[in-house]
Amino acid sequence: DFPGMEILGGINTRFIPSPINQDDYPNLIYDYRNCRYLKKGEALPAGFKTMAGGGNIPCIIKCILEYFGRNVPLEQIGRLLVQHGYRTPDDGTLWSAFERLLDPIYGIKVTVPSSLYELIGPILLGQPVIAMIDAEHVYKQYQKYFSKEIHGRMAIIIWQFTGGHALISCTHLYGLHSIKLEDLFPNIYRAWVC
Repeated sequence: DFPGMEILGGINTRFIPSPINQDDYPNLIYDYRNCRYLKKGEALPAGFKTMAGGGNIPCIIKCILEYFGRNVPLEQIGRLLVQHGYRTPDDGTLWSAFERLLDPIYGIKVTVPSSLYELIGPILLGQPVIAMIDAEHVYKQYQKYFSKEIHGRMAIIIWQFTGGHALISCTHLYGLHSIKLEDLFPNIYRAWVC
């Protein structure tokens, strides 16, 4: 009964890092072949993609690392994803990157809850949750603020609950945003507790 759900608690907004907006990185190549900044005056090589076009997962990882006090350059995160084969030729990043990078490389334990109820407790205890969502349905009221229309799946971070809403950040909008639990919960495909 999502419409009647009331949850209060989570991470104090003073401790939530500013979200990393992937649209700010059109000069950072993020492709299955390479991740690097373009040199001054260098054009994007034909057929390559940038962080702005497909950097949702690296930007989410950077934000989580910042929450845990680690300042890792976005280019380094992207390079690791490319080196380990998590960036795919079809513009995506494998979801398993959250488990395979955060824990073994950066020492941030990640668990995959088996139900929505298992992600509520960790958030109330100050553990952020990354969630892969159906962006079209969750962000329908925010589409006008995106620089481009958002379709399909994307990762967000859930920071806290305030009544019937979740306070989240994403990589296509600046700041924190309140989303109704009834819009969010049915549209979560998978989640990772950090």
